[in-house]
Amino acid sequence: MTGGPTGFAAALLAAAFLLQNAAEVRGGGPDLPAPVAARLPGLTSRTRVVAVALASVVVCAALAVAWPADTRWRQALLAMIAGALAANAVVQAAASAVQRRVLPGTLTGAVLMLPAAVWLLALLPGARLWAMAGIALTAPLLAVIWALAW
Repeated sequence: MTGGPTGFAAALLAAAFLLQNAAEVRGGGPDLPAPVAARLPGLTSRTRVVAVALASVVVCAALAVAWPADTRWRQALLAMIAGALAANAVVQAAASAVQRRVLPGTLTGAVLMLPAAVWLLALLPGARLWAMAGIALTAPLLAVIWALAW
């Protein structure tokens, strides 16, 4: 499982994630929910760009560590990343629907990142449990990334 469709799906997911992040930055950075943003008086566009850059580095470093997917722990890490990125795309689409506007990065997330993540999960053995673990860890990891960006 060191190449072939799994390798292609992982590379596609990395590229889709970076394109989605570029779209977020181009659109002014990721939007935080209004109640959260109101409690963060020092939130600037620079903070948002730094948070996106940190997330990009962390996810790409994790993907590099998880590749090649030749062991169970590497397959689990790939599944966690794919689950987290799939959830991110779904949450952004839901937030766009609630706010009745397309948030930055939503289209690239839904059109590129979500299908790549789902495809990678379909190729990995036993991915469902690890994908759920990745989804569960997303919020705490994002909190740490935002704190570092601050």
